[in-house]
Amino acid sequence: MSTITLKKEAPWWNWIVIVDVFLVIITIVHAYLVPYPGDSLNTFNLAGEMNFAAWWSSMLLLTLGMLAYELYCTKTDGSNKAWLILAFIWCGLSWDEIGSLHERVAITMGWKAFIPFILVGGSAAFYAFLLLYRNPPTRTASIFIFVGIVVMSSAVVYEFFERIIEWPAWFIGLRVGAEEGTELLGMFLSLWGVHSQRQRKQWPNPLSQVIPNPYWMKKLAFILPSGLLLHVATSFIEDRFVPDMGSRGNPAVWYPVILFSILFYAALWKSWSPQENRSSSWRILALYFVLSSIAITAMYDIQSKARLQDVLGPLSNFYGQFMVQLLIVILICFWIYGTLSMNSAFAMAVVGLLIFSGFWFPAHVLQYLVAGVFALLVTKLFLLDNRPKPNSELAA
Repeated sequence: MSTITLKKEAPWWNWIVIVDVFLVIITIVHAYLVPYPGDSLNTFNLAGEMNFAAWWSSMLLLTLGMLAYELYCTKTDGSNKAWLILAFIWCGLSWDEIGSLHERVAITMGWKAFIPFILVGGSAAFYAFLLLYRNPPTRTASIFIFVGIVVMSSAVVYEFFERIIEWPAWFIGLRVGAEEGTELLGMFLSLWGVHSQRQRKQWPNPLSQVIPNPYWMKKLAFILPSGLLLHVATSFIEDRFVPDMGSRGNPAVWYPVILFSILFYAALWKSWSPQENRSSSWRILALYFVLSSIAITAMYDIQSKARLQDVLGPLSNFYGQFMVQLLIVILICFWIYGTLSMNSAFAMAVVGLLIFSGFWFPAHVLQYLVAGVFALLVTKLFLLDNRPKPNSELAA
């Protein structure tokens, strides 16, 4: 097996701390600003929705969930059940972060409707903690994870006091920054605990220590396509039955966003593999995937759509953008693989027809379906149909 050398680079947590601190500072500053046209700083406002800051928080939680699922698939010390429980919890919180699920529940059913979710989620998390704590190899990690979840959950206390106390104007920004910063701190502590359990003699670089490896995960070929059913159900519920939330998050966006994020993880690991002779191509592809994940979030943000229409005019049409994306994906397939199978060509044709139908049937729900189906197609082409051989470095 080829040897991977670890270069002297900044530790993985440097990058996360830098982004976290930057977003918290912008969030505090933004709270004191008088609203102005464009409001470009809102892109980095953790108190906002459907922006880069919301995407970042959601992806940190997704990363935790994917790392926990990776550990469920790879650990042999009997802790698998605990990691699977935590994977469900963190992925659910990721969905809530980008979809404003708890705000929607509060508006439609009242805050008391949270009690069953808190009891079930809290009990499951505590059970997972006990399973990890009883196992000596995972005991230290369990403490970091438990403290991280408690710290992150304390944001509920901030929200409670927000509704019963009228804060002075000078304190609003600090309060918002403390609430959002507390959530990020909880995620960071949990990430520290989870990453310590990943087993590998050497890492390609420090950042790879916290990037989930989809090639180490089981049953993705079943789980990710099955997620389309949940996405379709969410899309119809969001479109037909949920009251307009204005600038709130959108749960129907989460599925395509996470698929492109998972592709980002996979492309990075491809670029780091010593057996891959097109590393630079996969790094470029990783950049395309992460930008696509962020862009889908922005496409459903009211302010971002308005700015896009001002810049691109007619070219900002939703379905027109996805037709361009489909052409880009076709070119990338030939660039990376040099060919296109009949099954892939047929799948692309079907997705193309679905996108094309949007020009004649501009139902809002169709936008959600197009984004989800398109993301699944790209996932099929660059991940599910190209799993590494069992004895390769990626499948180790």
